[in-house]
Amino acid sequence: MASYGKGRVIPHRGSVYIYVSKDVSNDSSFPFNKNEDVKVRVSGKKIIIEKQ
Repeated sequence: MASYGKGRVIPHRGSVYIYVSKDVSNDSSFPFNKNEDVKVRVSGKKIIIEKQ
């Protein structure tokens, strides 16, 4: 079980990708499916990613 792990911000054509490690994304409690649209917001120094 990997509730947390390393990630990375990857620049791409004027935007960014947020990379989530395989250990986190393969965790049974990871709430997202492949290619799922998500809601993203910034709160202070955190980025919040939620289901739509």
